[in-house]
Amino acid sequence: KEVYGAYIVLVVQMENVRYFAPNTKTHKAFAKALKRAEKAGVGIVCVDCIVKRDEITVNNFVETKI
Repeated sequence: KEVYGAYIVLVVQMENVRYFAPNTKTHKAFAKALKRAEKAGVGIVCVDCIVKRDEITVNNFVETKI
């Protein structure tokens, strides 16, 4: 907490994603853990990707709704 920042990077393996929000109905524990991490100061970053047959490339940042 004192020296290093912590981040969670969420990678969406598709393009043109408008936003990321955890599914609280099907993955309640994950949603709670993500909210708890954010409240503790962990940065949450989400990116979409360009997916091709033999590669995946980070494309854009995606808004997160935690």
